[in-house]
Amino acid sequence: MNEKLWIMVMALLLVITLGACSKDEASELDPYETSPDVQTFDFESLAEEYDVKNTQLDLYFFEEGLPYVSIDAFIEMLNGAIITDDIETSYHESVFTMEYTLEAGESEERIYEDTHLELELDLDSETLTVNRLAFFDGMSEETQTDFGEFLEVTAYEETIKDPITIDLGDYGISVTEYDGAILLPFQVANLFFSGSMYDAYFNGAMIYGVDTYQLTDNMDITKTLSDTSLNNEDIPNSLKTFTADYLALSFDYFYGLKNINGVDAYEDELNDYETSLEGTDRAHYKAISDFLYAQDDIHTSPFMNGVYEDSLRFQYSIIDLEERTREYYQAYYNDALSSHCSKGNGLSFNVDKTKAIVKIDGFSKASLDTFESYMEDIDSEDTVKDVVIDLSCNGGGVIGTMIEMLGYMSDDPINFYTKNATDDGTSITNFDVDIKARDYDFHVLSSPLTYSAANSFLSIVRENNLATILGQNSSGGASSVMTNITPSGSLFLMSSTDIMTNSNYESIEFGIPVDRELTIEELTNNETVFDALP
Repeated sequence: MNEKLWIMVMALLLVITLGACSKDEASELDPYETSPDVQTFDFESLAEEYDVKNTQLDLYFFEEGLPYVSIDAFIEMLNGAIITDDIETSYHESVFTMEYTLEAGESEERIYEDTHLELELDLDSETLTVNRLAFFDGMSEETQTDFGEFLEVTAYEETIKDPITIDLGDYGISVTEYDGAILLPFQVANLFFSGSMYDAYFNGAMIYGVDTYQLTDNMDITKTLSDTSLNNEDIPNSLKTFTADYLALSFDYFYGLKNINGVDAYEDELNDYETSLEGTDRAHYKAISDFLYAQDDIHTSPFMNGVYEDSLRFQYSIIDLEERTREYYQAYYNDALSSHCSKGNGLSFNVDKTKAIVKIDGFSKASLDTFESYMEDIDSEDTVKDVVIDLSCNGGGVIGTMIEMLGYMSDDPINFYTKNATDDGTSITNFDVDIKARDYDFHVLSSPLTYSAANSFLSIVRENNLATILGQNSSGGASSVMTNITPSGSLFLMSSTDIMTNSNYESIEFGIPVDRELTIEELTNNETVFDALP
């Protein structure tokens, strides 16, 4: 299928600030009475899934520590991570516009309509409007890895809701024209214009490009990101103030659990952290971590502290966590489950080889190959009737791989349902899986560690009666994951607005119930699992 439309489908799965000024002051003051300090920085892309060229970028400083960037220059820099060549921009009568069209290929016209996405940034009213929230993810370029190798989209339906308007002034954000360029804070430009799985990180000395896949696979990359002379400097007060506003902006419009948690505005949620966010450097970064953990969302957690305190580490005990997260980690540290998960992927048979357990601890290209190898071993035995897919240690991974693995259970099309948490748009994607289904009685093993894409696997299995589900209810996780970077340099993961649902477009965030309950000790013992099969 058309790669750009594929990226958009999979994404549905997986600025200038006034710094220390208050939000009320932001609309009244003009911080651009003097020319900015313009500095040129090297950009190096470390990403493995996107082909982005190294280059240089000018940043503009109207006050200490706050970098601003030309929108046009920013999207040009990220060519290869986003579809820069397809994006058109213009500026007329104080309105900056950006637009692009995702075109259906000749063979896809019966499935898709051309999707036109547009953004308007009004410099006078300081408002940003997109015709669809998908504007931000839709500009992503295809990855080097084909995560949908065995998938074909045969049908696609969506509901389109009203445009979304963000009042940037409410978040202390101003926009300006300078020397023919339209400027935004660098971190806000990154939030809006870097695509769904790529980010630009400015550490005060360099700009690095990273992809979310590599970040979640290799935490050592943080050593490169944080290697800067700013390690020994204090966070400018302007960055501390802007970080609080930035957090409110990103959680109001880009967080998948806002509505399900009953939050009206994250400005109110952040009030309890305001003093700490504007306090010492340690207090500032600790407040960000505390705020993230307070969301009680396993998808939302700190990845690295900012460059001003690169060696700073915060220790949290289980009792410091909220209820849902605490229960997850209590299961994680359960002796029986911990021992079971430490063994990795595996294949086991009962004594007479009529039953098999295939243990898969994550969804990736490599795990799909491993699963295929296990299924071939099972196929070579003529006696097997029941196959248990053990997802008790599976914390998720690539949605495309998860759907491909379902192809071993059924030759029927797989319907995948999503909803956007911000604009309430819904979609249903019909996938044909180019994998021959096996004729076994399938069962799935679940535990409190079964999460995210594994949780979605259970949901699809239940809706389509593909297997019985044994063990304990999954922990949930309905959103794809996005990376977020604060102005003070904290990098964290969070649940995005693209959430997985059941066929009624109800979020599966809080898990899938089992058909037959087993204790943790029972579900981690092959013999008791075999005995529990219907």
